[in-house]
Amino acid sequence: MAEEAPTLTRLGEFDVKEPLGESPRATVYRANRHGQECALKVLKDGVLPKNFAHRTRLVQILQRLPDIKQDNVVKVLSAGEADGRLYVAMELVPGPNLAEELRAGRKMGEREIVALAKQVAQALDAGRGANLPHGGVDPSNIWHCGKGKYKISDFAVRKFLGEVPRESDLETGQKDAPEVASAEELLRKRTQGWGDEELHRDIAALAALMMRLLGADVPAQVPDQSFEDYRDRLQETAAGLHLSGLTVSVHTISAVRQMLSPGACRTARDVVVELASALVFQRRGESAAAASALGEANEAQIDASAALRMGKAPDAVAGAPGDVVAEAFGMADVEEVAEAIPAPGDGVWVAGLEGAPAAPMPPVAAPQQAATQLETAPRPTPAAEPQIPTTLNIQYELGTAESFTLKEGEQVSLGRDPDMSQIAVADGTVSRRHCTFSRRAGAIWVKDEGSSNGTFVNEVRVQEVQVGERDVVRIGHSRISVGAPLAGER
Repeated sequence: MAEEAPTLTRLGEFDVKEPLGESPRATVYRANRHGQECALKVLKDGVLPKNFAHRTRLVQILQRLPDIKQDNVVKVLSAGEADGRLYVAMELVPGPNLAEELRAGRKMGEREIVALAKQVAQALDAGRGANLPHGGVDPSNIWHCGKGKYKISDFAVRKFLGEVPRESDLETGQKDAPEVASAEELLRKRTQGWGDEELHRDIAALAALMMRLLGADVPAQVPDQSFEDYRDRLQETAAGLHLSGLTVSVHTISAVRQMLSPGACRTARDVVVELASALVFQRRGESAAAASALGEANEAQIDASAALRMGKAPDAVAGAPGDVVAEAFGMADVEEVAEAIPAPGDGVWVAGLEGAPAAPMPPVAAPQQAATQLETAPRPTPAAEPQIPTTLNIQYELGTAESFTLKEGEQVSLGRDPDMSQIAVADGTVSRRHCTFSRRAGAIWVKDEGSSNGTFVNEVRVQEVQVGERDVVRIGHSRISVGAPLAGER
């Protein structure tokens, strides 16, 4: 039977108002302290440890929660014990949590999901800095603060209450810890030892949340299942995302896979970098789509312009209806465009992309006359030979590809961290700033920037070397070719 929420009007220095919500572990009230409104979470007696040392250690952990200071963490004002009850006083976040929004039918796009996960990872990084893992990442403790801003609450409490030590572990003088002088010291040693494994659990929970929000069928962790086995199942789910029919970019899939790889994301900061890279690639993809749409519109305008020059009606051009042509040339309607079409023998109208058509050009001279004009006209001074940029083609781990160019004197850096590299590579085996390509005296050079896993040219590890059109550079699982694309690129 669920424990009823206690009726409170005062707790320590807090004036307690109406309840705001309830969970199996705690009741949250609206409260006021010295004129400051806040949310007061009061832990239920039924979930608290009976052992005095364990309870004392829990109070000590609660008192450390205000040490986590980060924009994506719900700010803890104070925490500890008052009037025999354990509490956490937090800033009052308006609105429902993410779980309530999802139940109300809210839909989230891929970019928003990745941005949310990035912010949660930043919060986990702050908690790790205070040696306080979260231990319960899910929509019920994530709060949407508007304008793409999210905050997470409930650090450490759920984890600590969910892993109550056995009474035998609290006895002093154990053979595996003979130096422990008291049960309280044993608890302190255990909780101070929260480290990489606890962080990896939080990262796996965040990856699972991302997949659920993206629409994947994510397995639940069954009782007595080890974390390693559960992470393996999550990895299988992530590996199958591109086959599941979901419209998820390969860069997001790669980020989720890296989060679940034991050797890839060792810190929450690594997760932030992976998710930031995915956001960069999404923006780049959207920009490419916008550029493609603009290119198609420009082609329609060019075709329409050609039609006008040839004396054709605008709607005779495939893919360029009259309203598109009218909009392209700044004319009011199709009839106005038709009026601009020259009659046989008249000068040819040259339509500008802005404003009304320009003045008519004179008829083209007869061939012999044109030749005479060419012979007598002054010859223009030849322009300098244009610099031809060299194209480098990148083929990423999951099969996608893109290109970039290098002009004389330019250099471009590649790496996993978009803040440190001009081209972000979503690959956990690539360093934050992995290598640099440069063009000097017409030659292309690649230089390793002290990467962990090395830069290879034709599978030979290099520090700095000149590369040509038959060379293939490899960083992590990605390959870069000079000039012609690699086989299989698209």
